[in-house]
Amino acid sequence: MRPVFRCLILGLLAVSGCTTASNYEPSLFSGEQQVIGTTVLTGALPEPTTAADGNPQIVANDVLTVNVYGAAQLDRTVRVDANGEIALPLVGSIEAAGASQRELENTIALAYARDYLQSPQVSVFVKESVGQQVTVDGEVNRAGIYPVTARSTLLQVIAQAGNFSSLANNRKVLVFRPSGGLRYVAVFDVVALRNGRSPDPHIFGGDMVVVPSSAAKLVRHELKDLLGAAASVGSLAALGL
Repeated sequence: MRPVFRCLILGLLAVSGCTTASNYEPSLFSGEQQVIGTTVLTGALPEPTTAADGNPQIVANDVLTVNVYGAAQLDRTVRVDANGEIALPLVGSIEAAGASQRELENTIALAYARDYLQSPQVSVFVKESVGQQVTVDGEVNRAGIYPVTARSTLLQVIAQAGNFSSLANNRKVLVFRPSGGLRYVAVFDVVALRNGRSPDPHIFGGDMVVVPSSAAKLVRHELKDLLGAAASVGSLAALGL
Protein backbone atom coordinates (compact mmCIF):
# COMPACT_ATOMS: atom_id res chain seq x y z
CA MET A 1 0.00 0.00 0.00
CA ARG A 2 1.28 3.46 -0.87
CA PRO A 3 2.45 5.68 2.04
CA VAL A 4 -0.06 8.39 1.14
CA PHE A 5 -2.89 5.83 1.27
CA ARG A 6 -1.71 4.88 4.78
CA CYS A 7 -1.70 8.55 5.79
CA LEU A 8 -5.24 9.00 4.46
CA ILE A 9 -6.55 6.14 6.58
CA LEU A 10 -4.66 7.39 9.64
CA GLY A 11 -6.17 10.83 9.12
CA LEU A 12 -9.62 9.29 9.39
CA LEU A 13 -8.87 8.26 12.97
CA ALA A 14 -8.55 11.83 14.20
CA VAL A 15 -12.29 12.40 14.62
CA SER A 16 -14.90 10.84 16.89
CA GLY A 17 -18.65 10.37 17.28
CA CYS A 18 -21.41 9.46 14.84
CA THR A 19 -24.29 11.05 12.96
CA THR A 20 -26.89 10.06 10.40
CA ALA A 21 -26.18 10.47 6.70
CA SER A 22 -28.92 11.62 4.39
CA ASN A 23 -29.87 9.54 1.36
CA TYR A 24 -27.44 10.74 -1.25
CA GLU A 25 -25.44 8.49 -3.59
CA PRO A 26 -25.81 4.68 -3.26
CA SER A 27 -22.63 2.63 -2.90
CA LEU A 28 -21.81 -1.09 -2.75
CA PHE A 29 -22.17 -0.98 1.03
CA SER A 30 -25.91 -1.46 1.45
CA GLY A 31 -26.27 -2.38 5.11
CA GLU A 32 -26.91 -0.13 8.06
CA GLN A 33 -24.18 2.33 8.93
CA GLN A 34 -21.24 0.79 10.74
CA VAL A 35 -18.44 2.48 12.63
CA ILE A 36 -14.85 1.30 12.28
CA GLY A 37 -12.96 3.21 14.94
CA THR A 38 -14.16 6.67 14.05
CA THR A 39 -14.90 6.07 10.36
CA VAL A 40 -18.54 5.65 9.32
CA LEU A 41 -19.24 3.03 6.64
CA THR A 42 -22.33 4.05 4.71
CA GLY A 43 -24.34 3.23 1.64
CA ALA A 44 -25.31 6.89 1.21
CA LEU A 45 -22.77 9.67 1.59
CA PRO A 46 -24.03 12.79 3.38
CA GLU A 47 -24.60 15.90 1.35
CA PRO A 48 -21.67 18.35 1.51
CA THR A 49 -21.81 21.17 4.02
CA THR A 50 -22.81 24.55 2.61
CA ALA A 51 -23.05 28.06 4.01
CA ALA A 52 -26.32 29.32 5.51
CA ASP A 53 -27.43 30.69 2.13
CA GLY A 54 -26.87 27.32 0.45
CA ASN A 55 -23.69 28.33 -1.41
CA PRO A 56 -20.22 26.75 -1.00
CA GLN A 57 -18.36 27.62 2.17
CA ILE A 58 -15.06 29.46 2.35
CA VAL A 59 -12.53 27.33 4.20
CA ALA A 60 -9.10 27.75 5.81
CA ASN A 61 -6.27 28.34 3.31
CA ASP A 62 -8.56 29.71 0.61
CA VAL A 63 -7.08 32.79 -1.06
CA LEU A 64 -9.56 35.66 -1.42
CA THR A 65 -9.47 38.94 -3.31
CA VAL A 66 -11.40 41.65 -1.45
CA ASN A 67 -12.32 44.85 -3.32
CA VAL A 68 -13.95 47.92 -1.75
CA TYR A 69 -15.42 50.13 -4.48
CA GLY A 70 -14.22 53.71 -4.31
CA ALA A 71 -11.52 52.85 -1.77
CA ALA A 72 -8.81 51.05 -3.72
CA GLN A 73 -6.36 51.49 -0.82
CA LEU A 74 -8.43 48.96 1.09
CA ASP A 75 -8.29 46.27 -1.60
CA ARG A 76 -6.42 43.16 -0.54
CA THR A 77 -5.60 39.60 -1.58
CA VAL A 78 -5.60 37.54 1.60
CA ARG A 79 -5.37 33.92 2.71
CA VAL A 80 -7.85 32.53 5.23
CA ASP A 81 -5.73 31.53 8.24
CA ALA A 82 -5.96 28.35 10.33
CA ASN A 83 -8.47 30.09 12.62
CA GLY A 84 -10.74 30.80 9.66
CA GLU A 85 -10.06 34.55 9.69
CA ILE A 86 -8.72 37.17 7.29
CA ALA A 87 -7.01 40.46 8.20
CA LEU A 88 -8.18 43.65 6.49
CA PRO A 89 -7.10 47.30 6.80
CA LEU A 90 -8.84 49.34 9.52
CA VAL A 91 -11.28 46.62 10.59
CA GLY A 92 -8.70 43.97 11.49
CA SER A 93 -9.68 40.29 11.73
CA ILE A 94 -12.87 39.12 10.04
CA GLU A 95 -14.22 35.57 10.36
CA ALA A 96 -14.41 34.10 6.86
CA ALA A 97 -14.49 30.30 7.15
CA GLY A 98 -17.97 28.83 6.96
CA ALA A 99 -19.40 31.82 5.10
CA SER A 100 -20.23 32.02 1.41
CA GLN A 101 -18.77 34.76 -0.78
CA ARG A 102 -21.96 36.79 -0.51
CA GLU A 103 -22.18 36.37 3.26
CA LEU A 104 -18.58 37.50 3.65
CA GLU A 105 -19.19 40.50 1.40
CA ASN A 106 -22.02 41.58 3.72
CA THR A 107 -19.93 41.03 6.84
CA ILE A 108 -17.05 43.11 5.50
CA ALA A 109 -19.38 45.87 4.30
CA LEU A 110 -20.98 46.09 7.75
CA ALA A 111 -17.55 46.26 9.41
CA TYR A 112 -16.48 49.21 7.22
CA ALA A 113 -19.88 50.92 7.51
CA ARG A 114 -19.72 50.83 11.30
CA ASP A 115 -16.92 53.39 11.64
CA TYR A 116 -15.27 54.21 8.34
CA LEU A 117 -17.35 54.26 5.13
CA GLN A 118 -20.85 55.24 4.12
CA SER A 119 -22.75 52.47 2.29
CA PRO A 120 -19.61 50.57 1.23
CA GLN A 121 -19.83 48.13 -1.67
CA VAL A 122 -17.62 45.10 -1.23
CA SER A 123 -16.87 42.21 -3.56
CA VAL A 124 -15.13 38.98 -2.62
CA PHE A 125 -13.58 36.69 -5.23
CA VAL A 126 -12.20 33.25 -4.35
CA LYS A 127 -8.87 33.23 -6.15
CA GLU A 128 -7.71 29.82 -4.86
CA SER A 129 -10.18 27.40 -3.30
CA VAL A 130 -8.99 24.53 -1.15
CA GLY A 131 -12.66 23.67 -0.62
CA GLN A 132 -13.10 22.98 -4.35
CA GLN A 133 -10.36 20.39 -4.61
CA VAL A 134 -10.39 16.63 -4.29
CA THR A 135 -7.53 14.29 -3.41
CA VAL A 136 -7.11 11.18 -5.56
CA ASP A 137 -4.74 8.50 -4.28
CA GLY A 138 -3.88 4.85 -4.63
CA GLU A 139 -3.73 2.94 -7.90
CA VAL A 140 -4.20 5.74 -10.43
CA ASN A 141 -1.65 6.95 -12.93
CA ARG A 142 -1.41 10.51 -11.58
CA ALA A 143 -2.28 10.65 -7.89
CA GLY A 144 -2.70 14.21 -6.66
CA ILE A 145 -5.06 17.07 -5.86
CA TYR A 146 -7.52 18.15 -8.54
CA PRO A 147 -10.09 20.95 -8.90
CA VAL A 148 -13.76 20.02 -9.00
CA THR A 149 -16.97 21.82 -9.81
CA ALA A 150 -20.52 21.35 -8.57
CA ARG A 151 -21.08 18.92 -11.46
CA SER A 152 -17.96 16.75 -11.08
CA THR A 153 -18.52 13.00 -10.85
CA LEU A 154 -16.40 10.06 -9.76
CA LEU A 155 -15.69 8.97 -13.35
CA GLN A 156 -14.56 12.49 -14.25
CA VAL A 157 -12.24 12.75 -11.26
CA ILE A 158 -10.65 9.37 -12.03
CA ALA A 159 -10.10 10.54 -15.61
CA GLN A 160 -8.38 13.69 -14.28
CA ALA A 161 -6.01 11.43 -12.36
CA GLY A 162 -5.02 9.57 -15.52
CA ASN A 163 -7.37 6.62 -14.97
CA PHE A 164 -6.49 3.38 -13.17
CA SER A 165 -3.07 1.79 -13.01
CA SER A 166 -2.67 -1.84 -14.04
CA LEU A 167 -2.84 -2.87 -10.35
CA ALA A 168 -6.12 -1.11 -9.53
CA ASN A 169 -9.21 -2.73 -8.10
CA ASN A 170 -11.73 -0.72 -10.10
CA ARG A 171 -14.68 -2.50 -8.48
CA LYS A 172 -13.92 -1.28 -4.95
CA VAL A 173 -13.17 2.46 -5.19
CA LEU A 174 -13.44 4.25 -1.84
CA VAL A 175 -14.81 7.77 -1.46
CA PHE A 176 -14.24 9.56 1.85
CA ARG A 177 -16.32 12.60 2.75
CA PRO A 178 -15.99 14.84 5.83
CA SER A 179 -19.29 15.92 7.39
CA GLY A 180 -20.12 17.28 10.82
CA GLY A 181 -16.63 16.57 12.15
CA LEU A 182 -16.75 12.97 10.91
CA ARG A 183 -15.44 11.09 7.88
CA TYR A 184 -17.79 8.83 5.94
CA VAL A 185 -16.68 6.17 3.46
CA ALA A 186 -18.64 4.58 0.64
CA VAL A 187 -17.48 2.01 -1.93
CA PHE A 188 -18.26 2.16 -5.66
CA ASP A 189 -17.94 -0.30 -8.52
CA VAL A 190 -16.55 1.83 -11.35
CA VAL A 191 -17.13 -0.94 -13.90
CA ALA A 192 -20.85 -0.70 -13.09
CA LEU A 193 -20.70 3.09 -13.34
CA ARG A 194 -19.10 2.96 -16.79
CA ASN A 195 -21.64 0.40 -18.00
CA GLY A 196 -24.49 2.57 -16.79
CA ARG A 197 -25.70 -0.05 -14.29
CA SER A 198 -25.16 2.32 -11.36
CA PRO A 199 -25.40 6.14 -11.14
CA ASP A 200 -22.12 8.04 -11.34
CA PRO A 201 -21.87 9.75 -7.90
CA HIS A 202 -21.08 13.43 -7.55
CA ILE A 203 -17.72 14.29 -6.02
CA PHE A 204 -17.35 17.49 -4.01
CA GLY A 205 -14.50 19.63 -2.73
CA GLY A 206 -12.93 18.06 0.34
CA ASP A 207 -13.66 14.48 -0.79
CA MET A 208 -10.90 11.89 -1.00
CA VAL A 209 -10.98 9.17 -3.64
CA VAL A 210 -8.80 6.14 -2.93
CA VAL A 211 -8.29 3.33 -5.42
CA PRO A 212 -7.03 0.20 -3.67
CA SER A 213 -4.80 -2.44 -5.18
CA SER A 214 -6.29 -5.56 -6.71
CA ALA A 215 -4.24 -7.36 -4.05
CA ALA A 216 -7.16 -6.92 -1.68
CA LYS A 217 -5.73 -9.15 1.04
CA LEU A 218 -2.79 -6.77 1.50
CA VAL A 219 -5.08 -3.72 1.74
CA ARG A 220 -7.36 -5.53 4.18
CA HIS A 221 -4.42 -6.53 6.38
CA GLU A 222 -3.15 -2.94 6.59
CA LEU A 223 -6.62 -1.54 7.29
CA LYS A 224 -7.05 -4.02 10.12
CA ASP A 225 -3.67 -3.04 11.56
CA LEU A 226 -4.58 0.65 11.44
CA LEU A 227 -8.09 0.29 12.84
CA GLY A 228 -7.17 -2.25 15.50
CA ALA A 229 -9.83 -4.17 17.43
CA ALA A 230 -12.63 -2.06 15.92
CA ALA A 231 -11.91 -3.53 12.49
CA SER A 232 -14.13 -6.61 12.76
CA VAL A 233 -14.27 -9.18 9.99
CA GLY A 234 -17.81 -8.07 9.18
CA SER A 235 -16.88 -4.40 9.01
CA LEU A 236 -13.95 -5.01 6.70
CA ALA A 237 -16.08 -7.29 4.57
CA ALA A 238 -18.56 -4.43 4.22
CA LEU A 239 -15.82 -2.53 2.39
CA GLY A 240 -15.33 -5.52 0.13
CA LEU A 241 -11.69 -5.83 1.25
